[in-house]
Amino acid sequence: MRQWLSRLGTTIGMAVALSVCHQNGTVFTVSSSADAVDVAPGDGICAASTGTCTLRAAVMEANALPGVELIDIQRSHVILSIAGSSEDGSATGDLDITEEVVIKGAPSNISGSGSDRLFDLLHPTGLVEMHDLHMNNGNEGVGAGIRHRAAGAWWMSDSSIVGTNADANVIDLAAGSGATRLLETTLAGNTTTGGATILTNRGTTLTTRNLATVGNDLYGINGLAGTTTLDHATIANNLLGLTGTLTVSHAIVADNRGLGDCAPFLGGGLAITSGGDNLESATSCGFTAPGDQQNADARVLPMAGQLPDQLVARIAATSDARDAAGPNSFGSCAGGLDAAGTSRPQHAACDIGAWELVAGPGCAAPTGGGAYFCDLAGIDLSNETLNFDDFSGGDAMIAQFDGVTLTNADLAGSNLNGSFLYAVDTQGASFAGATLRATAWAGADLAGADFTDADLLNAFATATDFAGATWSNTICPSGVNSDANGGNCTGQF
Repeated sequence: MRQWLSRLGTTIGMAVALSVCHQNGTVFTVSSSADAVDVAPGDGICAASTGTCTLRAAVMEANALPGVELIDIQRSHVILSIAGSSEDGSATGDLDITEEVVIKGAPSNISGSGSDRLFDLLHPTGLVEMHDLHMNNGNEGVGAGIRHRAAGAWWMSDSSIVGTNADANVIDLAAGSGATRLLETTLAGNTTTGGATILTNRGTTLTTRNLATVGNDLYGINGLAGTTTLDHATIANNLLGLTGTLTVSHAIVADNRGLGDCAPFLGGGLAITSGGDNLESATSCGFTAPGDQQNADARVLPMAGQLPDQLVARIAATSDARDAAGPNSFGSCAGGLDAAGTSRPQHAACDIGAWELVAGPGCAAPTGGGAYFCDLAGIDLSNETLNFDDFSGGDAMIAQFDGVTLTNADLAGSNLNGSFLYAVDTQGASFAGATLRATAWAGADLAGADFTDADLLNAFATATDFAGATWSNTICPSGVNSDANGGNCTGQF
C-alpha cells in the first residue's frame, strides 16, 4: 500500500490542523519541464514519447486511474506550450482535471501558452488539492487562471496566479461547483475586459484565509451568489475591491481605484457582513462592526518586481492595520502564519490583512521559509556610510525602509534588490554603483541623489521626487542606459 500525507493547513472555521491522508494512489514524479502528452493514459506509467514524465502526461494518467494520485512536480518551471482550447482531455491548452488528485509543486511556476486557461476542474466527486503552484500567462474568456465547474471540492494553498488575461474572471466558480478553499493564495497583475479575480456563482461556497488580490486591472472579488467568506485578506489597488454578498473579517480593502473599495456591480448588489477588525480606505464597504476602521490608511506596500513564489505586499510600519486584529474564526491568531509563512503576531497583536509586518528594526526570516525581511522603519541614518552593505541577502532578503532618513547617506555599492522605500528621505544620498533592481519607491524624496553606475532594472516608483538627481551610466528600470536617454532615467520608471 502506497501512502502519503498532504497538509493543507488549518481548516476554515476550525481550530485544528487538517491532514488528508490518501491511500492506494500512485505517485507521479514530474521530472521534465517540457510539455508533451502521455503515450498510454491508464497504464500507470507517466511517460511522454521521450520517456520522461511531464506535467501534462501526469494529469492524463491521474485522470485515467481510480483512486487519488499524487503529482509531485520536481521542476521549478513548467511551460504548457501545446496551444489549443475547447477540449477536455488535457491534449492541448489547459490541464483538464477529471478525477481526484493532489498536485504539489517544488514550488513550481506553471506558464500557459496564452491560448487557453491553466486548469479546468471537472471531477464529479471527491477533492482536488493544489499546493505551491505559481501560475501565469493564462488567456481565456471565463476563468483565465482556473475554472471550477465540477461537483467535487477544490482546495488550493501557498499558490499564486499572475499575468493572466480574461474576458471575465481569473478564477471562475461555476454554478453548482463544489466547495472551494483558498489558503495563502495571491492574485496579482491580472487583466480583464470586465470581470473579477474571483467570481462565485449560485450554489457555490468559497472560504479563504490569507487571500490577496493586489494590483489587478480588474475587480477584486465578486460574491455574485453562493457563500463567500474572507478572513485576513488584502484586497488593494484593483479596479474595484469587493462586490456582491460576502462575509469579511480581519481584512484590508483599500486604495482600490475606479469603482472604489466596495460597490454593486452588474446588478449583483452589495451586501457585506463584517466579522470585525476590517479596514477600508473610505466608507463604501460599510465596515462598522467592533474593531472596524473606516477612512483609514492601510499603506500597503507595492509588490513590484518580486518573484512569483515571493509575492508579498506587506503593510508599512505606520499602517493603521498594524496590531489591529483580534481573535478570528480560527481562535487566536497567535501561533498562526501569514500568507508568506511568517509567524503571527510579530508585534503586540496580529495585523489586519494577509501579511504581517515583520518585527523590527532588524531582520527576520519567515518561519515557513522564503524571503528574509529587514524592517528599518523610522531609523535615522543621515550621513552614515553603508558602502557595500547587502540588504538583499542570499535569498531575496528585502529591506523595508519606511520613513527612514538617509539624508546624505553613502550607500555606494550597496545591494538593495527588491527593497521597499516608502516615504524615505534620501536627499543627497549616494547610490553610486548600487544594485537597486526591483526596488519599490513610494513617496520618496530623492532630490540630489547620485545614481552613477547604479542598476535600477525593473524598479518601480510612484509619487517620488528625483529632482536634481545625478544619472551617469545608470541602468534605468526599462533596461535603457541613462546615457542613451538624455543623461537621465526620465520616463523609464
